Amino acid sequence: MVKVVKSGKVGAKFKEARFKLNLSLEDISKNILINIKYLEAIEKDDYSIFPARAFALAYYKKYSKFLEIKDIFPLQEPESSVNDRKRSIKSSGMRLAEFEKLIRDNFFKIIVFLTSSLILLIILSLNLIDNKSHNLDQSKSGAKVTEILDIKEIDNVQESIAEPMPHNNNLILIFSGPCWVEIYTDNKKPLIYKLYNNNEVLEIEIKKSFTLIIGNIDNVNADYAGKNINLIDSANEQKVSTTTFKNE
Repeated sequence: MVKVVKSGKVGAKFKEARFKLNLSLEDISKNILINIKYLEAIEKDDYSIFPARAFALAYYKKYSKFLEIKDIFPLQEPESSVNDRKRSIKSSGMRLAEFEKLIRDNFFKIIVFLTSSLILLIILSLNLIDNKSHNLDQSKSGAKVTEILDIKEIDNVQESIAEPMPHNNNLILIFSGPCWVEIYTDNKKPLIYKLYNNNEVLEIEIKKSFTLIIGNIDNVNADYAGKNINLIDSANEQKVSTTTFKNE
C-alpha cells in the first residue's frame, strides 16, 4: 500500500489545470484511459489506493503530460528501495572489479588459451578442407574407373566374322528359356527386335550381311547356313553375344 501525501499543492495543480480546460474527470478518463478513481486520487494527493509506487508514478506521468504540468512526483521512493539500489550498484561495481582483477591475474593464461583455440580451429578447418578435397578426388577417380570399365565392357563384346556363305542363308534359333534377340542388316535397321521364350523357334532366311545380338545365350541353340554358331566365344561377361555375318 502506498502512503498518502499530506500536502495538497501538487494535486490541486492537476484539478486547476483540468478546470481551465473545461474537462471533467470522465473526459480525462476517456482520453488517457485511466480509471476515474485514480485520477481523483492524484488530484487529492492520495496514493493509498495504488498497489505500488511504480503504478502510481506511471499514471501520474500520463495525467501530467495530458495537462502539460511539469512538476516532481510527490511520492518519494522508500528509503529501503534507495538502499537496495545503492547496494546493487555497489555489488555490481565489486563484481566488475573482481572480474578485472581476474583478467589481470590470468592474462597470460587467457592469451595461451585463446591462441591454442585459434590454432586448433585452423587445424580442424584445414582437415575439413582436405577431407572434402580427398572425397572429391575419389569421386572423380570413381567416375574415371566407371568410364574405363564401361569401355572394357564394350571391348568384351566380341564379334566373330564368319566366312562368306553363298549357299543356304537360313538362321535357326531354338529357345529353351527367355532370350533376347536383335538382328540388324547393313542399313542398321532392326530386322528382329524381340524377346523369345521356352519352346519357341525362330527360322529366317537372311541373304544380306547382318549382325546377330543374343542375350542370355544359355537359353538358345543357334545355327546359320547349316553350321552351329559358337555363341560362347563371342559373348561378354553378361552372356550377351554379338556376331556379324558377311554375305556377298
